Parts: sequence; structure tokens; C-alpha cells
Amino acid sequence: MNAPWLDVKAERFGRGEQEIALRPKAFALLRFLMEHPQQLLSKDEILAQVWPDTIVAEELIKDYIRQLRQALGDDVKTPRFIETVHGRGYRFVGVIELRQPVATMVLNVSPPAESSARPTADATRLFEKPPPVIADGLDLSLPSQPSVAVLPFFVLSSDPAHGLICDGLTHDVITLLGRARWLFVSARGSVFQFNSGPRDTGDIARKLGVRYVVEGSAQFAGQRVRVNAALTDTVASNQLWAECFEGSLDDIFTLQDDIAAAIVGSVETEIEQAERQRTLLTPEDNLDAWSAYHRGCWHMYQFTPEGYDRAEHFFKRSVELGPNSARPLAGLSFVQWQRVFLDICRDRDGYLERAFDYAWQSLALDPRDPLGHWALGRAFILRQDLPQAIQELETSVQLNPSFAVGQYSLSFALMHAGEAETSTTNVIKARRLSPYDPLRFAMLCVQASNLALQDDTEQAAELTAKAVRQPNAHYHILAYAAFCHAMAGRDEAARDYINRLKASKPDYSCIKFFQAFPYQQADHAQRIRHALQSAGLPD
Repeated sequence: MNAPWLDVKAERFGRGEQEIALRPKAFALLRFLMEHPQQLLSKDEILAQVWPDTIVAEELIKDYIRQLRQALGDDVKTPRFIETVHGRGYRFVGVIELRQPVATMVLNVSPPAESSARPTADATRLFEKPPPVIADGLDLSLPSQPSVAVLPFFVLSSDPAHGLICDGLTHDVITLLGRARWLFVSARGSVFQFNSGPRDTGDIARKLGVRYVVEGSAQFAGQRVRVNAALTDTVASNQLWAECFEGSLDDIFTLQDDIAAAIVGSVETEIEQAERQRTLLTPEDNLDAWSAYHRGCWHMYQFTPEGYDRAEHFFKRSVELGPNSARPLAGLSFVQWQRVFLDICRDRDGYLERAFDYAWQSLALDPRDPLGHWALGRAFILRQDLPQAIQELETSVQLNPSFAVGQYSLSFALMHAGEAETSTTNVIKARRLSPYDPLRFAMLCVQASNLALQDDTEQAAELTAKAVRQPNAHYHILAYAAFCHAMAGRDEAARDYINRLKASKPDYSCIKFFQAFPYQQADHAQRIRHALQSAGLPD
């Protein structure tokens, strides 16, 4: 399906090259849903926003939702854009390309919140660049790459030992973020100048020359500690993420490591998503290398042939604008990998070779960037060289333990190697680091496969049912749902998944499945094959 797009200023909507007419209220409803992504919006909230001061029946909302689903090419059973929460309301779960800057919309990338809709800030502030700050002759304008400062965490205690714990946590977060080499991270010596007294976060950000700020606090009660952390885009005055962590002080070093890793994983993900959304509203002629890379990432994670073509275009544009950047080359490698993996190319061997070539080029430019090792490790999986794949992916997560997709990809390789326990540990870590990742559907399937092969088939079936409902899940996920449901004795559901798979890919077979998923243990492969065949998939 062609990717949908929206021009809010001109009130135009379409999919791919086709413009689709929407009634004014349908357009207003779609815009309201998009203003609050991943948030559950009640029917009362929708009525108050879209039909203010008007008495209308709730059935009218259902009618307009049906119209929007038809325009989007969405399916109520497997929603990619609008999810119905029965008896409660609707949630917008997809991503639509915005073709013009929106003066009254903010693309909130906070985790889902089932609360009432919050007023949004003026989205134009998301794209402003504040005036430069000159200090001692030094220009502190925002750098071209995303920039972040981690302010010392407040200590809600008078115990000096608790202050040391907070300082250590702040230092750990700064160190881990520094491993993400695409980030400009303010040094510890500078941020600790703001360790006392009242804070104006925006003013501190301007003085440090950064856009994003991480700050938090810690409360202590006996041997328990509660840490609150938040990420703010100071230019837009918009809080992107906040979370609370709790633990015991009995093993303080392990606790600090766990909390720091969780904070860094979430912060990296949220900043990347915010940057990706900002690039969607930037005219193509104005893109720099970084923005072109993230525009490519957005298209790549649509998991469609058209999306890969657009992703390749923007990654190549990024390479032209920044010839020494390793990340777009890793992105180009993954695009070729996906074409092979999803069987949407005629020259499988040629595309796989290109995946290797781009990965090696990425590593040649920057051997310490985890994305290059990640891309190379993924390529080795398709070549069914699992030892080499695992080695590259382990290097990737050693370089950046908070790299969620790296942790997932390592778990993916370990799953095929038959190391279910270690694979599960890594995929749970990936899900914890990035709960709303574009690859969440794949993470769920890896965890489900491990559970099914360890005879926890009921939980495996439930996880794959969730995976299928993810808005960008590709057709292979239906095969996972089928074999997990068949193993759980849910035969009717398993056959339904296979029927949907055949409708999407008529030539799909067990051979196609194992070409994409090279399970090395013969008994594992045989169990999966038997389950797929029992659900109606030909060999």
C-alpha cells in the first residue's frame, strides 16, 4: 500500500501519488488523532474537539472512523493507523508523512498515556533554532548533530551518601550517552557547574549550547530508592519522555547500571524519534546529512517496497551531503537486507552482496560505530553464518549497550542458533530499552518463538497476536503467529493467520519461511515446520 501523507496547511490528504478527498470533519478528526499519537482518546474528547458546541450521536464518530480507515487503507482487525479500544475510544498508532509545517500541531513522541488529551504546543517551535549565545568569544549555537546535556540529579535527602549515588548515576548516564557517537553530549565538568541552586532548564541549555536536557531526582526510604527522570526539548519547551524507576540499595552498582541503561536507552530512542519527526516537516531541498538520514529511517521502517525506495534515496542523499558519515551507509545496507528478507527483489544474491558492501563501507569510515557492526551482523544472518553474525552483533552492543535494535538483532541471531535463554534475555532488554520501537513486532516474535520452543505455547500465542496488530508488521509475522497458535492448540486461529498470509503472499511456503529464518537446531525447525503445515502452509 502506498504510504499516506497529509498537507495540513492546504487540507489535502493522499496515499502515494493519489490525492484522496476527505470531508472537512473527517480531516479535522484525523488531524486531532495525529496530534495525540499513541494516546487513548475518549469519544467525549473527540466530540468536544471536532464537534464543539454541537449535539451529535456517538454513531457519527464511528462513521467518520470508518471513512478514515477506508481512506488510509486500514483494517479494523489489524490496525496500522487507528486502533479501536472497545468501550473506551480510539488511539492513533501509525505514522503519516506531513508535507508542510504545521503551525498548531506538535508530534508528541511520549509513551502511550491513557489520559485525557493535553493541549499541544506551537509546533513551529520544534524547528526553530534559537539565537546564538556568545560566551568568552565562543559561539554556543546548536551543533548540527542532536545535542543533549544531563543535569546532575537532585537528591531528595540530606544523607551525603545519597548525594554520591546521584552523582554516580548522572556520571553513568553521561558516559553511556557519550557512546552514542551521533549525539553531542555536554561534558561532566560543564553540567556539574549547575549542581546547586534554582534551575532554569531553558537558560542552562542555551548556556551549554544544547537542544535536549535530561534531568531527574532521587528519593530514598531505607534501602529503597525511587528515581524520576525526564527528557525535554528546550527549544520547543516540550517534555518528550518521563519515567520512574525503583530498586533496592542492597546492590547499588547493579542498580545504578540498570537505571542508567534504562534511562539512556529511552533517551536515545526518544531523541531519534523527535529528530525523525522534525525532518519530515523539513523541505527536501533544506535537508542536511543528518536530516536526510533520519528521513530515510522513517521510510525504511514502513516496511514496504515503496518505503525502501524512498529510504534508499534519502540515505544516498545523506551520503552525498556528508561523505564521512557511517550511519547512512549502514542504513543502505539494511535496505538491501530487507529487500532480500522480504523477498521483494529478483537478484537475491546481488542484493545480499550489496548489503555486505555497504556494511563494510560503514565500518571502514567508523569501526567504532555500532550501526556498522549491526548491519554486518544482520547480513551474516541471511548468509546463515550465525557465529560470525553473533560476533558482529555482540561487538555492536558492547560499543553501545543501550542500542536497543542491536540487542534485538543479537537475540534474533541467538534464537536461530538455538540459544533460547540468552536470546530471551537480550530481547527483553531490547524491549525495556525501547518499549515503542518500530521493530516491536519483531521483538515480540523472537520472544514468542523462544517461549513456544520451550513449551510455553500459550504465552507465545498471545505475544504473536500482539505482534500481528502492530501497525508496520510485515507478512512473515503472520507465519510466526500461525505456528505459535498451532503449537498452543489454537487451530482455527492458526489457519486464519495462514489464510491471511496466503492472501498477502500466494507463493509463501515453509521453504520461504526457513530461507528467511535459518533455525539451526533440527528439532526446532521440524517442530515449526510441522506446526505451519498443520495450519495449512505448503512445504
